[in-house]
Amino acid sequence: MTEYHERLQRRARERTAARELPLPADPDDVKRLVEELRIHQVELEIQNEDLRTLRNELESSQRRYADLFHLAPVGYLVLDRSGLIREANLRVDELLGRRRAYLLGHPLTVFIHPDDHDNFFSLLREVYRRGRRQEAELRLRLHDERACIVQMTAEIVQRENGAAGDAECRAALIDVTLRKQAQQHLQQLYEEQRAILEHAADGIVGMDDDGRITFVNTSAGKLLGYDCTLLKGKFFFSLVHDDELAADNADRNWQAAADCPVFAARRPVSVYHHHFRCCSGEVLPVSFVCCPIDDPAGSGGAVLVFQDISLKMRYEEQMARTQKLESVGILAGGIAHDFNNILTVILGNASLAAAIVDGDDELSGVLDQVQAGCSRARQLTNQLLTFARGGAPVTEVASLDCLVDEIADFILHGTGIKRRSSYPDGLWAVCIDAGQVSQAIQNLVINAKEAMSGSGFLDIRAENVTLADGNHLSLEPGDYVRLAIADTGPGIAADLRDKIFVPYFSTKAAGSGLGLAITHSIITRHRGTVVPCSLPSGQGACFEVYLPATRERPVVRGEIAATAPAGPCAGRRMAVLVMDDENLVCNLAATILTRLGHRVDCVFEGREALSRYRQAMADGRPYDVVILDLTIPGGMGGDEVIRELVALNPDVRAVVSSGYSDTPIFAEPHKYGFCAILRKPYTATELKRVMENLSRP
Repeated sequence: MTEYHERLQRRARERTAARELPLPADPDDVKRLVEELRIHQVELEIQNEDLRTLRNELESSQRRYADLFHLAPVGYLVLDRSGLIREANLRVDELLGRRRAYLLGHPLTVFIHPDDHDNFFSLLREVYRRGRRQEAELRLRLHDERACIVQMTAEIVQRENGAAGDAECRAALIDVTLRKQAQQHLQQLYEEQRAILEHAADGIVGMDDDGRITFVNTSAGKLLGYDCTLLKGKFFFSLVHDDELAADNADRNWQAAADCPVFAARRPVSVYHHHFRCCSGEVLPVSFVCCPIDDPAGSGGAVLVFQDISLKMRYEEQMARTQKLESVGILAGGIAHDFNNILTVILGNASLAAAIVDGDDELSGVLDQVQAGCSRARQLTNQLLTFARGGAPVTEVASLDCLVDEIADFILHGTGIKRRSSYPDGLWAVCIDAGQVSQAIQNLVINAKEAMSGSGFLDIRAENVTLADGNHLSLEPGDYVRLAIADTGPGIAADLRDKIFVPYFSTKAAGSGLGLAITHSIITRHRGTVVPCSLPSGQGACFEVYLPATRERPVVRGEIAATAPAGPCAGRRMAVLVMDDENLVCNLAATILTRLGHRVDCVFEGREALSRYRQAMADGRPYDVVILDLTIPGGMGGDEVIRELVALNPDVRAVVSSGYSDTPIFAEPHKYGFCAILRKPYTATELKRVMENLSRP
């Protein structure tokens, strides 16, 4: 028998003795009483079984409740009015980092950040005062210094079998640290992306399904000339230029949002060339991409990113103009080469004839006229050659101000036009071919002079500028000198500005149309540029020239005397080998040289020249002078021949002769093995002078 049953039996005997119930005397009554007792015993046994079952179920329920209470992912605790912990589950142990036995009886404020104590007590007061659920976010200060943020939800519950007003605070703690960190991270990403959108160089516009602007970044506002706040809510397609809204192209006829493929077909649209209307009324050429925004909720929209392509369009136009000029330049060079050969024959024979008929005044006069005409033709071919790609600049460090003023004063001398110059102190020097740049500036000054009809002002100013990468002039970044030449003439009509650098285009009856084209070619070859500036109508024309600057000091160059190495043939008859692809030029050179007393052999191609030279050396009768044409179409030219000749004979005396070349040999002939230069077209006197220089000891 268990201790419980013994205790129960003892209590029953005590109660029975206290009642002193009399036993019945009649045996039948006794028998009946015993039977009733047996029935009551069975009833009690049944009741006991039911109670045991209920107790087991209750204990099982309590265990399940305890499991749910302690194993819940949410921290549950019970607090009194002062904030002492009366009960806590295992999740609270994990959150606070303390065992449950330690927590019970301690105030929760021990684990709350001091800055959040007021929030906690405020929540506790409101819960007890209002009797309604209250929430607050609290920062916990844990023993291992970990940061933890919890959301506390508390409410008042009346205790069972408690007195009136005897209530307790039951609270739930949810760890929201990761959620708060995720929210902060998302907020940071949002701020970063918003900053990127706001400060992007491209214009970015967000639209709803109706095509009304919901977002616009700073660049879009600046490009369109609007205040960003005024653009919001505006129908975006109202900014599209009217001419394109009325176009027959269905992809651009977007008078309503539904007409745009972005909204109609939910597909991206990319347009390179489009026009938007700015706040000022100006038309802005743009390229843009418009993409739909797919929202599962059904309220999408679109985002449009656009770029100002006005600078790009100007660059493309400039590139097209440059390519056109380069193509014409190649053609001009080829024409000048062939024309110079013809001029060489005419001018050389005319000068030779003039020497032969010396004393016949009438015939000499005619020949002088022929030579004068050839000289003018030579000037024209020189202009063509300057315009063409050939003739690399022979650069030197020079001061631009002195050069420009000297040219301007010379051209304006005797006119009613006054020069007004402005140069800053410390103007940088430039690396230029003084002859070529002089011609370019001369063309600009002549152009200004002719525009002013004999009176007015020629304003010349220069300044130091530094161009960054990606500048609007498409020049390499670096230091430049900007030279501006402005006149007070009628100016340049807007519809003619794109044509002024086109060869042979001129608004003057007697103009050749090459002046500005040659100027553009020269300056471009110096890695600079020349651009017309926009001036108000009727206030004159202005050209700005940009030339690369240098911090080196300008040098004063004296006249370089022509020299030739001394040799055994000085004062003797010389053997000369002439190489030229033009038969008439060979005949002219042979005639002049023969009259000068020299022995001459002519060849038409480089390999034949090398063969003759080797054979002459082998025969012991080497050539004293070799005259080489640089350009031999379809054959070995003078630049290749000289390398072979120097290898055969380091002391070779070679003369470079050409009317056109795209190599730097004319700039530095001695560097390539030549002793002298004979430019085509040449006269008998010029050829004689070269031979005399080569024959000196």
